[in-house]
Amino acid sequence: MLVLLIWGENGILDLLAVRRQIGNLEAEIQRLKEENRRLSEEIRALKSDPSLYERPARERFFLKKPGEKILYLPPGAPPPKPAPPPATPPP
Repeated sequence: MLVLLIWGENGILDLLAVRRQIGNLEAEIQRLKEENRRLSEEIRALKSDPSLYERPARERFFLKKPGEKILYLPPGAPPPKPAPPPATPPP
């Protein structure tokens, strides 16, 4: 009888395993609640401040505002050289 109480179906070992599983699931729920809270704050910030997503989108997808020009330098290209100073006319 004692054997069944410890190792049998719904015995103490099963009870301990279920309690451990409950603890793991409760920890997962807490982690997901925290992630949900963080994502909700991020959504709220993105809705209220377009500059948080505007610049990364413009840089990544080469988007521009009307009237702006985009200067694309391929990776590894040398930086543009500065313009030479204007020549002074001889006296």
